[in-house]
Amino acid sequence: MQIPSQFRRLMTIRMSEDEPRMLVMTEGPDGCVMVLTPVDWGNYMEDMLKLDDMDDDEHLDLMREVLSVATNVTVDSQWRVKLPTELAAFARLDKQVEIHGHMDRIEIWDTEVRKEYMSKKTFDKNKIVKRLYRPKLRKQSDPNEQTDK
Repeated sequence: MQIPSQFRRLMTIRMSEDEPRMLVMTEGPDGCVMVLTPVDWGNYMEDMLKLDDMDDDEHLDLMREVLSVATNVTVDSQWRVKLPTELAAFARLDKQVEIHGHMDRIEIWDTEVRKEYMSKKTFDKNKIVKRLYRPKLRKQSDPNEQTDK
């Protein structure tokens, strides 16, 4: 599969120049394949080690599960990667595939699986987006607020 051009810049910026172009693929949440740069994979693993709301057995099981399917893949000059068969099977990648970019990763979804996942979402996207902008709007509208110089 080929990494779409709109995600290449993000991935290039986050890759180490000293190493060959590599990505890490693993099982992502909710039935997708997660694709990370080695740096982001390291950050992901560090965050996983910091989870403290799990007992030791749960933590160990989670680490084993995540690490057992994580695969390093080489990116060729055309930004193509070979998607491991077991990850394609996990994500039920069949006919139509969607690729979605996030801040620190790419997610690869089967179109029908993602459609099913999104249909179960109950959050109000507009409400969340408005909350994100609220501090900025307040700051712009408050003439008494002092700014740091």
